[in-house]
Amino acid sequence: MIPKPKMKAKKRKRISRLPRGHRKTKSELKRLEDEVWRLQSKMVRLRDKKCVLCGATEKLTQGHVISTKMASTRYDWLNVHCQCSTCNYRHQFSPDLYQAWFVRKYGGGAFVDLSQKAHQPHKFTKDELERLKMGFELLIENLEKVSHLSNTGDNNDPRNVSTD
Repeated sequence: MIPKPKMKAKKRKRISRLPRGHRKTKSELKRLEDEVWRLQSKMVRLRDKKCVLCGATEKLTQGHVISTKMASTRYDWLNVHCQCSTCNYRHQFSPDLYQAWFVRKYGGGAFVDLSQKAHQPHKFTKDELERLKMGFELLIENLEKVSHLSNTGDNNDPRNVSTD
């Protein structure tokens, strides 16, 4: 008996059971979390301007002392600092260097407080995320103004006032 040649199965086009306007999309809460994350990253890069570990100014990212898996400290300003992509990647597998930097800068008590806060369960509400978003937007606006003033050498910058 001669075996029949196998036929390729036709790929069927998946048809959604929901009408076009009702298909599943990212939830409003998830979109808001993504926006807050993006704003936080921009704020950190404007605030710190360089990697806190090696001083690099290229390929900057936001690095978290306590993992972002811990929701209660995910957007805590004390938990997030500017890191170059190399240091941030290294920190994922060996957090000791970053944690030691944090303890030198803020003290052991701040690290203990942050660690304790991290282990408190928290789920962000839409209102909390909206407030964080507005706060980050305002802070970014202020940081950009300060950065612009320091780059132009504007004499109206309060940091340039002489005490003579």
